[in-house]
Amino acid sequence: MKVIDASECIMGRLASAVAKSLLNGEEIHIVNAENAVISGSKDMVFGEYVSKRNLNHPRKGPYYPRMPHMMLKRAVRGMIPYQKPKGREGEKLSEESGSSKKGDPGDELTYSITVK
Repeated sequence: MKVIDASECIMGRLASAVAKSLLNGEEIHIVNAENAVISGSKDMVFGEYVSKRNLNHPRKGPYYPRMPHMMLKRAVRGMIPYQKPKGREGEKLSEESGSSKKGDPGDELTYSITVK
């Protein structure tokens, strides 16, 4: 299992790297998902978010997440063919807000993804 620290990472690049790893059969755990950065100007980011939230009726869907870790999970899911058998096998992602509290910090490997 890989543990990835999402703080200071661009969300789209992190999501694509995680999706590729999931499709290769690895199990991924993301910590500090709320600290992932969405690139772009503030108006553009909020404008895209509001347009996605207002696509349809709030009770009928499509449901777009409000919580940052669920936004990251949806971004990863959008990069996986989750309706096909290969994509269903690749859905071994768990994310967490805040720091990991499981065990000692030395017990887990923490990967920091930086894509240039």
